Amino acid sequence: MGKTKLQCTPKRKTELWGYLDDDCVEISFQKKTIVLDIIESYIWACCDGYAEVNDIIHSLVNNSNGKYTLRKAEPGVLRVLELWKDEGLVILDYDSLNSASEYDDSCVYDIETNIKHPIEILLLSAPSPSPMTHMLEVVSNAADPTGIGYLSSFLKSHGYSVGMMNLWHQQLNPKTIMDIINKYNPKIIGISSMTENFENGIRISQIVKDFRKDIVIVLGGPHVTFEDEKIAQINHKSVDVIVRGEGEYTLLELANYFLNHTGDISRIDGITYWQDGKVVRTRNRALINDLDALPFPDRIDINKDIGVGVQTSRGCPGQCIFCVAKGLSGGKYRMRSAENVVSEIEYLLSKGVNFIFFQDDTLTVDLKRLNAIIDSIEEKELKFTWSAESRVDAIVKQPYIVKRMANAGCISLQFGIESGSQAMLNALKKNITIEQINCAVDIVLREGIELACSFLVGHPFETPDTMLKTYEFAKRLTEMGVLPVLSAVCPFPGTHIYENPLLYEIEIESYRYPNYNSMSPVMNIKALTSKEIKKYLYKYTMELKNDYFRRVEHKRVVQLYTEAAMKKAL
Repeated sequence: MGKTKLQCTPKRKTELWGYLDDDCVEISFQKKTIVLDIIESYIWACCDGYAEVNDIIHSLVNNSNGKYTLRKAEPGVLRVLELWKDEGLVILDYDSLNSASEYDDSCVYDIETNIKHPIEILLLSAPSPSPMTHMLEVVSNAADPTGIGYLSSFLKSHGYSVGMMNLWHQQLNPKTIMDIINKYNPKIIGISSMTENFENGIRISQIVKDFRKDIVIVLGGPHVTFEDEKIAQINHKSVDVIVRGEGEYTLLELANYFLNHTGDISRIDGITYWQDGKVVRTRNRALINDLDALPFPDRIDINKDIGVGVQTSRGCPGQCIFCVAKGLSGGKYRMRSAENVVSEIEYLLSKGVNFIFFQDDTLTVDLKRLNAIIDSIEEKELKFTWSAESRVDAIVKQPYIVKRMANAGCISLQFGIESGSQAMLNALKKNITIEQINCAVDIVLREGIELACSFLVGHPFETPDTMLKTYEFAKRLTEMGVLPVLSAVCPFPGTHIYENPLLYEIEIESYRYPNYNSMSPVMNIKALTSKEIKKYLYKYTMELKNDYFRRVEHKRVVQLYTEAAMKKAL
């Protein structure tokens, strides 16, 4: 039996919205600005993909101080939701596996793949639960599933038949998952997920187990690395093994155990599983020191137009309290050699790739290695464009490196700035200064490299004054030509903030992980509620966005005027 409208769980298709001073909601959607009245705003805030329409109606009645009865509220709420559905603002019958449109469990979706025959091991990245994912005009290079690509090539090098599926932008339902199983008949399915799409990974494992109990389900990724015991307790019937941390050698030993019946599962490092009514957690696996020993990652599809991601290192030396990278890497930073990196670049160029996004947390940690990479690119006369992330202190330390990067094809960089207040930067353990930021930005822009700078709001030490400082600093950089990116701090598992809520005096309001995204504050801090953070985040995001695009448009107008003047002069 299908759902009634009252049983549907509506979901907003955009998170680019915020509260105004009168508590009404303003939405920025498809180049339009929409202001809701106070009742519509209440309904909008409830459309999180979890609350049923019936729950929203009851909540509205209970909070209306007797103004509404169920009989009066029901048609009004349904009318508003239907209108928003028609305007493309909400998905009324939302399902996280099918986040682009109204849920349809009757069809089998066509999933593009390069898998040609039945396989032993299927590796997949779980779908995004966010409708905003499907509103992007192009697929982000950062979403290239390099992690499962490394697992695939490593397992193949040891004789296993492996297939990969990047489901991040795909639509799924039980019929589609069963169709995939019937087509490829895997013995092991490895599911990789982050915090945002973790619940979808669990959903897939449950559907698979209901269909085929003999398939071994292995869960991996950043989220499960830190939440493994909790997951094993709750989902032990659908998940056979959780892999913590790096998975290449761990998954190989699991494949040997389950497929070749060799080894002892209790002696496989880095796993968590359920046995005899209790959770078993083996010792942590040592990190891979020689990254050059790993084969280049397999790729589902090499898109010549969009380009591909390349990972030249693992880990991050930073100590930031809001980032999970330190926890994943144990504070260790490991690098591939310059020769190995350039060999992969040459391979990709031979396949027609002309743009590469270096996926490292920061490419410029070791400038000696980066210089060696650039030396080789120049000696081999390799022609391609690329982008990367960097830290401002590395650039200031040796500013000449930026000119070398530009000459070698670098067209864009990103800095994690985070705050416009030095006190806040210190509290976040960012270990950079405002002076270094100003200097690094100037160096990069002078070389003609496009620059994006990310900023955080809503961290535990935040106040309205510090947010204003961050906004004013971001505005000044925007006027210089920087693309500003504002995000809300999310207490992701594995971050120091998540692990120490009492220390930071925070209250995490929601553990509904599909709603963990850069535009949705989910924690109250000492000075501000999540609702207040949302208000400031939206306000400053829109002002910076408008400033940036006015600048870009003005720059283009000047360019066109100059070109016309030159033609006239000629």
